[in-house]
Amino acid sequence: MTITQHEDAIFSAYINCNSAGAELIHAEADVTLADILEPTYVPQIVYSFFTMDNVLNYDASKPLLSIKVTELIDGLFIGCSINHAVCDATSFWHFMNSWSEICRGGGGLTSQISQPPIFKRRFLDGTEFMIRFPFPVHELNTKPYYPPPLEEIIHFSPETIAKLKAKAISMSPEINAHKISSLQAVLAHIWIAVTRARRLDPNEETSVQIAIGNRPRMNPPLPEFYFGSSLTTGTATAKAGQLVDKGLGWGASLLNQVIASYNVQGIQRYRETWFKKPDLPSAHDLISTTNLRVGSSPRFNVYVNDFGWGRPLVMRSGRM
Repeated sequence: MTITQHEDAIFSAYINCNSAGAELIHAEADVTLADILEPTYVPQIVYSFFTMDNVLNYDASKPLLSIKVTELIDGLFIGCSINHAVCDATSFWHFMNSWSEICRGGGGLTSQISQPPIFKRRFLDGTEFMIRFPFPVHELNTKPYYPPPLEEIIHFSPETIAKLKAKAISMSPEINAHKISSLQAVLAHIWIAVTRARRLDPNEETSVQIAIGNRPRMNPPLPEFYFGSSLTTGTATAKAGQLVDKGLGWGASLLNQVIASYNVQGIQRYRETWFKKPDLPSAHDLISTTNLRVGSSPRFNVYVNDFGWGRPLVMRSGRM
């Protein structure tokens, strides 16, 4: 990543395709799989299995991709850190799927992987380059962000998810009932539970921010295996008291409406608004005691990534 400082104090950032390669680190840790999987809360050592903690994505001194393979006493942990300006999670998991396929012998230097990436760039009409940010680079919020010290993994069984979806549909406004998805029902359930636990003032606004993939929403749609970063953030907002009182169906309906609004016209409006007033928020701007942020997706092909040692047992996340 390269930063260009212009004469009028504003700046531009762009990816310098210099074939510098990725960073690969081999490490060892005197811990077992049980040490990671059995505690109620995710052990702090898991965060050390990732590199580039709190690195800003325009930091020109850092690689765009860094991978750390840590040998445990009875297993392996593959920690990957990638610059979000390069690709979104859809492309990231496509990369992981392809890499593991090559390691299993499904691809190689002289053969093709089964789902090759598409690198042809696609931009919305009217996009100007380079994008000039109307403030000096030193005004960006560069304060390190560290999440709360306790992180817990919560599992929902298929039966529980089915019950939540059925309940949400039965409580939803009729116009949206048939469109409520399992994910929307689960997220609404979590949103309500967290809002109640936080004991927010009933008149205080609470929100859920959701990463929404743009690929199928473009006209024409972007190819499934387009390699790049193509996503938007949608936000559902409600008064805390209203959300708790109206319950699961109403909360799921709000999420459904936000996601449904991001069609090609919604993406274009978002783009036009952003270009008029570019915003580069930090983690401090995005995370608060009244909101939730939702990333990743159940559609990503996570547990097929066999590098020749067997399928993965578990997935864990680093920081940012």
